[in-house]
Amino acid sequence: MDDPPECLSFVDDGVQPPEVTRTMVWLLLSRTPPGTGPDAALRKTLAEQWNKEFTPVVPRGVGTGTGAVQEPLTRAVRAAAGHGRAWRRDGPDTWRQASAADVLRRSDLVPVRPDSREATAVAGDLPALAEALHHHVSLRTLVRASTAGTQRLSALLGRGAEQGEQSLEDPYILRRPWQLIVASVDHITAEGARLTHSAVHHGQPPTAHAARQLLCLHRSAFLAERQQALVLDPRHNGGRLPFPASWPGAAGRFVEIPGAAAAHLRAIRAHRHAAERAPGDTPAGTTEVADALERAWWNVAWLFLALTELSRQTRSEPEAGLWRSLADFSAPFDGGGPLGDEVAATARWLERKLRTDQRAGHTHGPRPGRQPPG
Repeated sequence: MDDPPECLSFVDDGVQPPEVTRTMVWLLLSRTPPGTGPDAALRKTLAEQWNKEFTPVVPRGVGTGTGAVQEPLTRAVRAAAGHGRAWRRDGPDTWRQASAADVLRRSDLVPVRPDSREATAVAGDLPALAEALHHHVSLRTLVRASTAGTQRLSALLGRGAEQGEQSLEDPYILRRPWQLIVASVDHITAEGARLTHSAVHHGQPPTAHAARQLLCLHRSAFLAERQQALVLDPRHNGGRLPFPASWPGAAGRFVEIPGAAAAHLRAIRAHRHAAERAPGDTPAGTTEVADALERAWWNVAWLFLALTELSRQTRSEPEAGLWRSLADFSAPFDGGGPLGDEVAATARWLERKLRTDQRAGHTHGPRPGRQPPG
């Protein structure tokens, strides 16, 4: 599997997720003080639309065309005028595209004047900043997932440092996973400070921000891929063979575990190397970060599913908490493995669950730094 498609969603569609677009418009409003004149009228109408959750459909990053209509902010204001597409919420986590004019009408909202689009010309860096803020929040949560997965792996394989059972014969990833976790926590703390400063004072992501994000999320994806191998290796998991139908040569339509995880890791590494080689004035690279994040979450979700299945086989299922919730969310696989879209669904569920638990005060690991508004 050179390029497994199961991880792709908004990235594949070429449009911004609704929550990123809402942050982009919020940044525009926050940097446009109330006043008089046409800009004040535009700001007032956009604020009323934002408060009623009107959310335009805009392209991810700067468009490929040459006109101003390709800019995400200009496209957002065009939708606010009743042209193009907008998101319509069909449930707590479900958005669907619809005619912008229809969404405005259903929400009893007044469109902005069509000639107001040029008011966004001075705010061209805000789309990249909105994406960078959301990517940082997702990356923070990914590090928390890595922490929870490492704790669970140590408990199931009986190799936790607190048990005094580590051996020099154990694989490095089993003996020293916390070195990678701590490095990621330090990165999140430092990069969060840089991002906050740049957002407040410059209205754009810091220089080389995408390359640093890719470095950190590559570390988490690598850790998950190596930990998957331990969970699936009978030499380390008590002689068991989780998901035997998913291994090469087995009949069925399941995802081939090691190959899929390794392919995602190669794609993330390619994004990272390209960002590191890019000149300092290269655009932010947020599309590459978005793709790499979805791939990294796919790898982590696969690890979590494998750990959950191993818990079932060893009768070590917890009675409460994150792992109990995941066991309820994912049905037993009876010797086979999950399909690719089931892994992707688990990745989305896991990120939502960890972020919800964090807001509620339930922790699954260290608390790195301060978090930008997400």
